Amino acid sequence: MKKITLIALLILALVSISNAANPKFIGQVADLYSFSQGKSEKLTVESAKKMLELGAPIVFVANKKVYFVYNSDGSYSGKKLSALAGKDKVTVTGKSVSKNGVNVIYADNIE
Repeated sequence: MKKITLIALLILALVSISNAANPKFIGQVADLYSFSQGKSEKLTVESAKKMLELGAPIVFVANKKVYFVYNSDGSYSGKKLSALAGKDKVTVTGKSVSKNGVNVIYADNIE
């Protein structure tokens, strides 16, 4: 019985650590060009999809930072982000990395 309890506690501890390592970011979807130009209008789903087709970067803005978002497998998550454009609150859960002034989130979940 002690072994089962110990194993259960160990599993709970590992789950807690993995959840703490991948925080939730709450923000909005934007197109990089408009954001960099200081334009404040919200990006619509239709505009986001059109921009994505043209190869324009769709980004995530949270905590006064701009993030490029990739899925946990390394693929670009522009389609997922464009589907959530225009929403006041988008949540991205995942690991963030900042290198040479570029912010990236490797997302486990986008909603």
